[in-house]
Amino acid sequence: MFEYFHRRPYFIYSVMLAVLFVGIYGLITMPKNLFPDVERPTVIVITKIPGATAELVTNTVSKPIEEEIARLALIRNISSTNVANFSIVKAEFEYDKGLNAAAVDVNNALSIVRSKLPSSASPAIYTTGSFTLPVDVITLSPKVDSVSLADISSDLSTNQRVDINLIVYDGRGIKVPLGAILQKDTHTYCFIANGDKADAIEVEILAQGIEGVVISGLQDGVKIVVSKPDILLKLLAGVGISTEED
Repeated sequence: MFEYFHRRPYFIYSVMLAVLFVGIYGLITMPKNLFPDVERPTVIVITKIPGATAELVTNTVSKPIEEEIARLALIRNISSTNVANFSIVKAEFEYDKGLNAAAVDVNNALSIVRSKLPSSASPAIYTTGSFTLPVDVITLSPKVDSVSLADISSDLSTNQRVDINLIVYDGRGIKVPLGAILQKDTHTYCFIANGDKADAIEVEILAQGIEGVVISGLQDGVKIVVSKPDILLKLLAGVGISTEED
């Protein structure tokens, strides 16, 4: 074989030039993206239904949304997570679909199924990938050990009207946003920022409302991660985080 190519130098030059031109053509025409779609296009539909139980969420929200998304082209897998007050439907598409096209199709599917959902349901669409990172890290630091209605009303004048939002709970605990809690199977987790990773701490929900939950199992002053449920699931699997100090 060596003799074959050795006697044909111009053939070797032609092959080298062809490879060079193909490389230059690919460099010019290949699309460039800071966050290339190396994962299958995945769209998350998170629906907030205040006051609904997990069973009610499953039957009235997640099931209709799943059935409508299942009609879309190039759908690969559909799964859902149902907890009190929230429905989380995850739709995974084939690579040929593209992330933007998948988001548009899911949005169209929601437009069709919206009339079948409860009037209080408010679905929102999120795209997800390896580029999606936790967005907020907050520090828990209670100002006082306990707060009573008498303490709140002492600074108000007669006939003054104010908007308030209370989680009524008689006992000690820490209030955290809904986005700080992940419920998986029979366990409830909260994630503490620890350098470039997040430690999953199992906690107990003592009370909950629209604006947050009261939990036990965390110490005062720790930094917790607040993000979307699909990101918290990745943290539970060991994906790292990045934090920014103000």
